[in-house]
Amino acid sequence: AQVPHPPASTLKPIALYAPLIDENSINWSTVFDDTPIRFIEKDGEFYEYPHNSPDRYDGLITVKDAIKYSKNTVAIRAFNMRGAENVFNTLKYDYGFDTLVESRKNASGSILTDKAEAPLALGQLTDGVSIRKLTESYTAFPNYGKKMQSRTYLYVTDKDGEVVLNKDVKYNMVFSEETGKIMNLLLSEVVKGGTAKSITLKEVTDVAGKTGTSTKNRDKIFVGYTPSLVAGIWCGYNDNRSINATSPSHLQIWDKVMKEIYEVCYSGRSEKFTTDGLVFAPYCMDSGKSFSHNCVYDPRGSRLEYGYFKADDVKYKDSCDTHIIVNYDSESKGVVINPSENKEYSKVSLVKNHSRSFPKEVYITDAEYVYRDVNLRYEVYFGEKVPYFYSTLKDGEYVGISNKKKQFNRLSP
Repeated sequence: AQVPHPPASTLKPIALYAPLIDENSINWSTVFDDTPIRFIEKDGEFYEYPHNSPDRYDGLITVKDAIKYSKNTVAIRAFNMRGAENVFNTLKYDYGFDTLVESRKNASGSILTDKAEAPLALGQLTDGVSIRKLTESYTAFPNYGKKMQSRTYLYVTDKDGEVVLNKDVKYNMVFSEETGKIMNLLLSEVVKGGTAKSITLKEVTDVAGKTGTSTKNRDKIFVGYTPSLVAGIWCGYNDNRSINATSPSHLQIWDKVMKEIYEVCYSGRSEKFTTDGLVFAPYCMDSGKSFSHNCVYDPRGSRLEYGYFKADDVKYKDSCDTHIIVNYDSESKGVVINPSENKEYSKVSLVKNHSRSFPKEVYITDAEYVYRDVNLRYEVYFGEKVPYFYSTLKDGEYVGISNKKKQFNRLSP
């Protein structure tokens, strides 16, 4: 059956952004800041870009969780690390995305190109990409770096059973075997507890994959796979209407079909993604570096996590320098920047972040746990709704607060 191409400007990140980066510059625990990349001004108002779905910014986040929760901000930041030219060429020549547009004039004379942030990082391609080509690209993961070319048929026999046509499988290496193993585990997180957690095939065998949703639910996409099978689904209308919320989920359809195929072809046996050759090691969730003593004192609880790494990524890991221990008054519930000699204080670790600067206030989940150096020459004031360092900011500058009435990192009065 013919599958229509999704309309232009519909496809979200296809989870290729992790291996698209130089394999030595990013790993399981690499930390990005899930905050707006920029602000767009319109009629005197500032609007954040890009938005996530759900529409929330979480602050410091590892690659593992960024893929798990489909963070658009991280897709763009990872894209910017490598550059439009490199990502464009990788998708076109290594993955075979033959519908990419380098440069083209439309009827009005405007120049259309896919060598840009929105097409390559957020999937808003000029001409879209077929679900077949998208699914084909995902074969690189369970095949540990080998992208297999899809085949409509395997072979044809005559009436006597003799093979008269044979379609040999073709493949090309797009990343290392170790990267493939790590990507399988990262994309498994999407199914275990992320945007595709409703998939039930994972109760039978290992499953990984990535969801995609376009603006106003016009398109729903999922490419999922087991160690043996890769399948993609696109749900939408050719006239670009929004999908009715009461319609069966594309995930439900994928799950139902794949469970039946798995039962018939593989007798329902369990398969596992291998971790051979990888190192299972601890790290700090907020720095991505080796866990340190300070990480234990985070008010959210221990920030220790374990992940899978290439041996060299663990060998050269530095200790966390993001968690900073500060004095905290447990009675007034605030940060103490000028401690009294006659009083004992609790010790808590806040996360150092001096890079945020916004033209408007932004709600960020981890903002109430942020640390900044304070020069005591500045006048400081007590405010329950803002961090202790807010009075040191320039006029019209904001660095984010959490969506709570009282901030944990407020100043103790």
